[in-house]
Amino acid sequence: MSKDLRVVSISDIHLGHHVTLSESIYENLKVYFYPELTSETDILFICGDFFDRLLNLDSKSSSIAITIIHELIQKAIKNNFIIRVLNGTFSHDKYQNQLFATIAEKYRN
Repeated sequence: MSKDLRVVSISDIHLGHHVTLSESIYENLKVYFYPELTSETDILFICGDFFDRLLNLDSKSSSIAITIIHELIQKAIKNNFIIRVLNGTFSHDKYQNQLFATIAEKYRN
């Protein structure tokens, strides 16, 4: 028997944007996006441009990005879904998306 696949996707989050503050993006994600991530979700695709630009680790935007990544991974574990992160624009994401894999490794048994 086949099961319908529930895919949730998001793109163009642009953490670190110089006009739209990361704090505001984070609050909007918590209110409007996080509730979509339930036990009915099978896979979450982050379809690029999670970051707006390369960030320094000592920036507020980096701290918020790390918090969001932790929370998404915790939701994936709790609700048993997969996260797939696609690279966005090279100048935006570059290799910063490796944070997802690095942080996720800490949650493995």
